[in-house]
Amino acid sequence: MKCKYLIVDQDGLEAVILFSPALLHQHVAGRNKVISAGYCKINGPVKWSTEGGSVSLNCLSRPQDVDILNHNLFVPLSFSDSAVALCCTP
Repeated sequence: MKCKYLIVDQDGLEAVILFSPALLHQHVAGRNKVISAGYCKINGPVKWSTEGGSVSLNCLSRPQDVDILNHNLFVPLSFSDSAVALCCTP
């Protein structure tokens, strides 16, 4: 199952936001400073993959986004379409 993600700047830290593909990147981003955006999915235990970008924000995913997701987000046993997660990189 694919979901959408944003990586935003939160006081110098890169924060990850995951959300339902039914929502627009632009609406979820709000007034945050967006660093990158795209789609992600779980590929096996504790492995994320990323692709694409956001048309509404005119922003692409970056190669390092997959590492940021893998480092900061654990893979829950059950992942809902409406799940939202917010994590910051140190």
